[in-house]
Amino acid sequence: MEVVSQSYGDGAVPDLHTTLSVNLGAVIENSRHIRRLAPHSECAAMVKADAYGLGLKEISQALYKDGIRTFFVASLTEAVSLRSIVALDADVYVLNGYFSGQAAQYLKYQLRPVLNSLPQIECWLGDITGDSGALAALHIDTGMNRLGLSGVETDRLLADKNLMNTIRLSLLMSHLACADQPEHPYNKSQLEKFKAISTAFPGIPKSLANSAGVLLGEEYHFDMVRPGLALYGGAPCPPISPFENVFTAQGKVLQLREVDAGSSVGYGATHTFRDPARIATVNVGYADGYLQCFNGCGQVYFKGQQLSVLGKVSMDLLAVDVTAVPDRDINVGDDIELFGPHETLLAASRRGHISQYEILTLLGKRYKRSYKS
Repeated sequence: MEVVSQSYGDGAVPDLHTTLSVNLGAVIENSRHIRRLAPHSECAAMVKADAYGLGLKEISQALYKDGIRTFFVASLTEAVSLRSIVALDADVYVLNGYFSGQAAQYLKYQLRPVLNSLPQIECWLGDITGDSGALAALHIDTGMNRLGLSGVETDRLLADKNLMNTIRLSLLMSHLACADQPEHPYNKSQLEKFKAISTAFPGIPKSLANSAGVLLGEEYHFDMVRPGLALYGGAPCPPISPFENVFTAQGKVLQLREVDAGSSVGYGATHTFRDPARIATVNVGYADGYLQCFNGCGQVYFKGQQLSVLGKVSMDLLAVDVTAVPDRDINVGDDIELFGPHETLLAASRRGHISQYEILTLLGKRYKRSYKS
C-alpha cells in the first residue's frame, strides 16, 4: 500500500475547507418560474430552517429585492431574525402557532402567527386585546392530521359568531399531504374540503399549494402559493424537476493512496477490493450532512466524472474510488462535488433513500459558504 506524496508546489498550502456555493440568481429564477406557473397568485417563500439550510439572510434578501413580500418560518425565533433582514412591508408568518406570553414580540416585530387550534385563537385574542391592527393566519386541517383546526374545531369556530367576528385574519390556509403524487385521490379530497370551508371566509386571501401543489394546476393556486423545495432546486414531483439547481457542496481531497487487492477501507471493513485500486480520502462526513445512508452507494463527481463512495462514511471523512482518474489529473486539495449540478438533490435522494429536504437542511456548518447573484 502506498500513500501518494502530498506536494502542493512552490510551498503553497491549498485551502482545505469544504465549500457550499449558492447561486442566488437561480433561486430568484425558480421563484419567477413559480410566478409564471401561478400568474394570478402571490408567490410567498418558505425560508424556515435557515432557508432550508442555504442561508436565511442571503436567500431572504435576494427574494425580497426581487419583489417577494410574504415569508413563512417555523418558529418565533426564526421570525424575529427574519424581521431584521426584511422590511416591515414584508409579511412574516410563524407556522408553529401562537403561545401565551408571545404577544409582545409579535406586536413589536409586526409578525403574524398561523393559528392552528381553537385554544390558540382564544389565547391570541386574549393577549392582543386592544390592538386592533394585529393580524393572523388561520390554518384549517383538511386531512393531513398534523397542525391546523380539526373538523370538529372548525365547526365550533364557524358556529361561534362572536369569535368569527372578533378575529382579524390576513390569510386562510391548509396544507397538502400528497401533492408530490399528482394522481393521489387525497389531493382532490383536500381541495374540495378547503374550497367548502373557504366560503365561510369571504374576502380573506386563501392558500393551499406548496411547491408540489403549484404543479397540480391553477385550481390549487388560490390567492397565494407557498413554495419551499422548488425555490432551492428540488424536484417536488419526481421524476423530473422544472427548477434550476441552486447550490454546489464540495469537499477536498486530503490524501491519495494505492491499495492492494484484498485490502479493505473504512470502519467495519465493509468494502474489500478485488483488484488493486486508488482511493481519495475526502474531508467530508456525516457531520457535514453527507450521511451514512450513502454508505457503499454514494456517487460524487470530479470534474464531471462520476466516482463511487467506498465503505462507511465517517464523521469527517469518506473514501472515493479514483482508480479510473489518471494520476496526473487529481491531486491533494482538488474539489470533489458531493451535491450540485451533477449529483442533484433528486439523484442523491433516490440513491440514499433519503428525502431531498433532509439533504438540504442537514448540510453542516463547517462549509465555507459563498453566494453569487
